[in-house]
Amino acid sequence: MPFAIHHCCTNSHSSVFLIIIYSWLADYFYNHSHCTLFRDQQSSLLDITASIIQASAITPAAYVVTSGDLAVAAPGNSLCKFADDTYLIVPASNEASRHIELVNVQNWAKRNNLKLNCDNSCEVVFTISRRTRRHAAEPAPLPGIVRYRSLKMLGVVIGDDFSVTQHVQQLVTSSAQTNYALRVLRCHGLSDTALQRVYRTTVVARLTYAASAWRGFTKSSDRQRINTVIDRARRLGYCSPDLLTFDELCDIADDELFSKLVRQSNHILHPLLPPPSTASQHYNLRHRVHSLQLPEHATQLSDSNLIPNTYVVQEDILDFPSSI
Repeated sequence: MPFAIHHCCTNSHSSVFLIIIYSWLADYFYNHSHCTLFRDQQSSLLDITASIIQASAITPAAYVVTSGDLAVAAPGNSLCKFADDTYLIVPASNEASRHIELVNVQNWAKRNNLKLNCDNSCEVVFTISRRTRRHAAEPAPLPGIVRYRSLKMLGVVIGDDFSVTQHVQQLVTSSAQTNYALRVLRCHGLSDTALQRVYRTTVVARLTYAASAWRGFTKSSDRQRINTVIDRARRLGYCSPDLLTFDELCDIADDELFSKLVRQSNHILHPLLPPPSTASQHYNLRHRVHSLQLPEHATQLSDSNLIPNTYVVQEDILDFPSSI
């Protein structure tokens, strides 16, 4: 990975990294090789010259540094980079710039001794409603890029209509498989207390993973399916009888996250909060959960996001000002 080596080390030096860290980074990125192990058979080693090193704690940071000079070609478009994933967002008003953006990414990869893997890339055309999809013609697919009806982002499957029904289906299926594993463990003598602990750390953690981001897009039937999974485990004794429902678990997680956003100004999501309300700046009001402006009702899509959902619930009734 020659470009990654040069780029990372150059930025480390310019940021006044300690020489020992600089040397360690340079040694880490040089002379990497890869092999495959399958059924006790190991392939020969092959040198890595252009790739993202997997299963490494430093890989996400290295990728962020490497892709630091990757920018959009057309105003109005945006790039989201996380770990070794890159998402290009093109609004409907910039539909004509999709091919330009694809060529821009391919040229950037070529300059940096990399190659865009089109087989692992996909395109999704998101629409808000079925009516919009019927009346608006979809643009032609990009050359070499497969178009899908859903996209898996950081482990969460989002449909092209902003539905998470497919993600919920995967959660239900994986939870059923875990229930079978728990039944086998019970047959081998694992106590109910230990089973409940395993269920909490596997199934419950999986059901609530990133739920603050996708719960707002669920339907009532989706949430009911998840609660059915929990109820069945409760009847089988795999979880404690007092385990909360899916909505209650998510409400607790949302409240904790929102409290962190309000308290910690250096939180990555803090800039998404609205400004303080006018009343909180001019009047002496009683203590409240927050003093932010109420969100404006824009669209159903924006109302499904975490922040509008959470702090409307936490919004408290104001007292009359005690002093003016």
